[in-house]
Amino acid sequence: MNNLLISPGMGKIETLQNGITDSQLRYNSFVHVITRNEIENFALSRLLKVAAPDCSKIQLNKSRGKVIFAVAGYKDTDAELCQIDEVRRFFQVAHSTWPHWLYSCSTATSCLMNIALCVCSKVTTIRHENSLAVYVGDDGLTGFFHSSLSAVAWLHTRAGISRQAGVKQLQRVARYLEISETLV
Repeated sequence: MNNLLISPGMGKIETLQNGITDSQLRYNSFVHVITRNEIENFALSRLLKVAAPDCSKIQLNKSRGKVIFAVAGYKDTDAELCQIDEVRRFFQVAHSTWPHWLYSCSTATSCLMNIALCVCSKVTTIRHENSLAVYVGDDGLTGFFHSSLSAVAWLHTRAGISRQAGVKQLQRVARYLEISETLV
């Protein structure tokens, strides 16, 4: 079982904006805000356009490892995103529709980990003082990683990314998720 210790509030847009430097937004990443309305209505169309199968090669290269997905509209709750059932369901449906996270998500923030925790079927959280212990089932993060590989390989090919560069990106993501790089 993976055990992660995270700080409260990660991934909510109100927290996320304060944790990212202007240079990260200006030069390395861009924020894609997912609204509460989109989550409640399972409106995936805007989200899926970020690294959609029909994106141009230029669009795919611009989004590779540079998207910070943020959720807006949950400021009124102390719960983490992985503790909110409707947010979990939204990301589970999005993941089953088109699992592009390993390709498009930036590893400069907690957004990819938040998405992974929402997608994992077994997540247990325990709040202690100013931190949150998150326990993920044995195959949770590894399963999330494996379920994304075919989509990522397809996106790498479509974007003209070499096998070596693709493997390097996936190894970086594996380190970020704290899973074995030998899985790549």
